[in-house]
Amino acid sequence: YIVEIDDITNITNVFKDACMLARSLGRVRADFTQLLIPLFLDRICSVIDEYWDGAFKQSCNSLESGEWGLPLPIPTQKSDSDAKMMEFLSFPVVASLVNALLISFNELRNCASPLLGIRLGAILETYLEKIPKSLQSYRDSRPEQVFMERQARYEQLEQILKINFRIFVEETFNKLFDTKILDIAPEDYLKKHDVSGQLSKTETEMNSEEKLENEPDGNSQREHSSEKEDAPIEDLQTGEVVESAEKVLVESMGEIGAEDTNHREEDTA
Repeated sequence: YIVEIDDITNITNVFKDACMLARSLGRVRADFTQLLIPLFLDRICSVIDEYWDGAFKQSCNSLESGEWGLPLPIPTQKSDSDAKMMEFLSFPVVASLVNALLISFNELRNCASPLLGIRLGAILETYLEKIPKSLQSYRDSRPEQVFMERQARYEQLEQILKINFRIFVEETFNKLFDTKILDIAPEDYLKKHDVSGQLSKTETEMNSEEKLENEPDGNSQREHSSEKEDAPIEDLQTGEVVESAEKVLVESMGEIGAEDTNHREEDTA
């Protein structure tokens, strides 16, 4: 019956409820959470992929045709957390896509896990790469004279899509799964923002310190390299990583509804 569920809200809710049931049977050593993982993960990825495909296709078509929309009204009262969202309202095509992504992220909160994040992150990355290409297609298909009339607005939209929009999506996605799955801060963003540059410098210094610590002892360097190769979720080519990731998923999914299960046990008592 899982393959018949084609709605994001329904599939995530069923997954959550099934995991709660599996955990409750752990009292009689019948916890079947691990059996649910391969069944639900494939279907969740398929439903999310289909949803994203429709949202990105509509946005890409609007970008290529030049139908970016007129700027939307900006609320008079806004907080610092809404600052990033304000610029998206300048282009309804971007605001619509951001809204669609946030809807899917909100539904994924019920089943967020590292393994699911890795698979969905790879899917999302392919869609994000299509956005700037679609905008470039508009530029290439327009005569120079026609393009010059909208050059200023085109450049503004290009800036938002290549930097602000991408970073916003990646940061939100990584926070959802509580790990760094998508790469944040492209090179052009680091060059234009001092804060990111400082972060980049800090990472460089940390790498230098690690290198100095490993250089005196060759054995420790090899051990460090070996540990890095065995780290879970780093190398997607080995079966050990998938197995480790599934264990992480089982543990994280096991926490879902644990509180409700405890309440049920108290009621039963």
